[in-house]
Amino acid sequence: QVSLGSAVYCASKFAVTAFSEGLRLELHQDNIRVTAIEPGMVSTHLLEQITDPGVRETVRQRYGAAERLTAEDVAEAVLYAVVQPGRVNVNEILLRPLSQG
Repeated sequence: QVSLGSAVYCASKFAVTAFSEGLRLELHQDNIRVTAIEPGMVSTHLLEQITDPGVRETVRQRYGAAERLTAEDVAEAVLYAVVQPGRVNVNEILLRPLSQG
């Protein structure tokens, strides 16, 4: 999802998706599966790590008290992809908290 004011961040997300798809195409003949796990807002320590007060406040206002995914939610998505039969490749999983839309 592209959002105002975060073009470079969004571009990096698209790059990871394209890289994952390229790897999937290159490696499938060796029975190597590649899955892009694309979580939405995840509960992290991000706000405490932002040193620029203006940026920190912008992020706080943008996401505020919105419900976030947990690490366990993301781990469940990874597990889902990994436990599929060998003939199945889950190309990508996009998961977001319900409140994110």
